[in-house]
Amino acid sequence: MSEQTADSQITEEQDVLDDAGPEATAKGNVRAINQAKEKVQAAVGEARERFQHVAADVGDRFQQASATAQEKSQKAREAARARYQETSEQLQDGYTRVRKDVDYMVDDVNDFVREKPGTAVLIAGLAGFLLGLLFRPRRD
Repeated sequence: MSEQTADSQITEEQDVLDDAGPEATAKGNVRAINQAKEKVQAAVGEARERFQHVAADVGDRFQQASATAQEKSQKAREAARARYQETSEQLQDGYTRVRKDVDYMVDDVNDFVREKPGTAVLIAGLAGFLLGLLFRPRRD
């Protein structure tokens, strides 16, 4: 029953009851109040139902967004972990190569000093003299 039909029916009943007397009018008022109460309860029930649907929809969307964020976060962590591992391996390889190069250079210097000790002493003396010139205090 639409609201206009119900309202017009209540108005018609009220007119009939007004003609019937005070007792009938009181009963009609009670009936009108009960009908109004039922309409309000129906409207409240409908509003509650709509609210529950909206709340459930919002909850579902929040859970989906949360799951998506967790998934993206997990992927980012995995990518960072992989990049860290790759960089760590590259640095370890670089350190190993430099260490080997320094070891070879030390071996070459030791071999040179064993083969030509006089030349090594002259080179060391010359290097010391030059360093002394570079780092001596200057007098102006």
